[in-house]
Amino acid sequence: MPAQARKIVGWSIVGLLLLFILINLEDARINFFWIVKLHMPVAFVLFIAAAMGAGAVYALQFIKKYKKEEGGETK
Repeated sequence: MPAQARKIVGWSIVGLLLLFILINLEDARINFFWIVKLHMPVAFVLFIAAAMGAGAVYALQFIKKYKKEEGGETK
């Protein structure tokens, strides 16, 4: 996929995610490992989950690039 098309798809997904987050502003009860119980907006939980997913993608890309530079991957 060309870089321009990848950017368009990526920004479209970000836009849809933002729209979905803004629609879900009601509060929800969040349980962290049955110990901590919080009430926070669903939008905040969605944003945190999306940020963690993006962080995981960037970390995996970094690892793949690092292995490729070290000669551990032949492609």
